[in-house]
Amino acid sequence: MKINLLNKTEWSMKLKLSPYRTVFHEYWWGKFTTEYLGGEFFPILVEDENRQWLLPCYIGKPWSENDQVSIGGIGYGGPLPLYEINSPAIEGNRVSEILPEIAQYFKKNSIKATLYSDKSWSLIEDNRFQMSSTVKIPLIRSKDYMFENILTGNVRTAIRKAHKSDVVVRGINSSEDELAQSYNLLIDTQKRVNSKYVTDRKLFMSLAQNNNYQKSKCFVAIKDSRILATTILVWNDLEAFHLFHGWDKNYDSLCANQSILWEMINFAKDEKLESFNMGESHSENLLRAKLRWGGRVELVPRISLYI
Repeated sequence: MKINLLNKTEWSMKLKLSPYRTVFHEYWWGKFTTEYLGGEFFPILVEDENRQWLLPCYIGKPWSENDQVSIGGIGYGGPLPLYEINSPAIEGNRVSEILPEIAQYFKKNSIKATLYSDKSWSLIEDNRFQMSSTVKIPLIRSKDYMFENILTGNVRTAIRKAHKSDVVVRGINSSEDELAQSYNLLIDTQKRVNSKYVTDRKLFMSLAQNNNYQKSKCFVAIKDSRILATTILVWNDLEAFHLFHGWDKNYDSLCANQSILWEMINFAKDEKLESFNMGESHSENLLRAKLRWGGRVELVPRISLYI
């Protein structure tokens, strides 16, 4: 077995070989999240019996307590096979078998890290990949074709209503007022829907302002200087991911949510991406709403574990 720490160029070249790569496996995402949330990012390549995995490893808080290693951070990050998975159960066994070798690698290179097993996270306990579902909208058709033939009638009606109501969607202007409005709206929404997390302010502000090296953009839907909805979009060379979304429920009738989503899809089309990833659906109602946009349910290997 070979284990190597990769630089940005090496990681990016290997990443393109995986059929399961996401924006959360990008090198910039690992460096960005540790810069704003803390901890260290170690992009590792494991080679064993003609098989290769990329492991985005995170050490330190907030990813884990003390010096434990988290393989995967925010989103769909985790051990990433550079080949097609035939059996999630068998693949889970393979990944679990290499974990002690990873821990030994950290030890040999004087990287303070701890090997342990936690039933709520580790593959060691159940020996399988956790397969999650997401909803993706293919972007192979033209915008006009998508609008007239793929979006359902009620989605088209909502988009037209927002336009007639003078709801304007654009990129945030990075003023202190708009940034504060957007962040507060997002946090209010997360609290209202009983989200399991609250987005870190520094993380949001950096994504909204697209600082340095990341591919991110904040959209706002505005009427009369009031922000009705705000979103954060992140992307790589394949897909855009709808990461954060906040909205003012008092103005649902103006259909700002549908308008801002359509603008993000158009942006992804302009970037020549293959799909628009709407993420997991935690309820049947949410899933049905996403399918109205022409989305398709896809399974993805989603693994965040500690070693």
